[in-house]
Amino acid sequence: MQKNGDTLSGGLTFENDSILAWIRNTDWVKIGFKNDADGDTDSYMWFETGDNGNEYFKWRSKQSTTTKDLMNLKWDALYVLVNAIVNGEVISKSANGLRIAYGNYGFFIRNDGFKYILHVDKLR
Repeated sequence: MQKNGDTLSGGLTFENDSILAWIRNTDWVKIGFKNDADGDTDSYMWFETGDNGNEYFKWRSKQSTTTKDLMNLKWDALYVLVNAIVNGEVISKSANGLRIAYGNYGFFIRNDGFKYILHVDKLR
């Protein structure tokens, strides 16, 4: 297989701690697999972006000529740009962790261990 401009038509196997990386300018993205031994109970595949903090992950779908962003994962937030269907609990570890806003109206639910509040009001 050539190092430049070739096509792989079969599988590609890494047998060690190799990573798959794209590097442009000083930015990079990497995919790797953490596994210390056959009995490792914390084995996982990892994804990484890096350089100056403005690199992020984007999931998108392309149908014919239309590309639609589905989700963005940035340093400080996960943006789900389509309906999210949760088959389980939604858990927040923040006292004001569940807030739903639409236009200039919304509500939030608060439970700080001592009291709970369901507040519905126009945002000010």
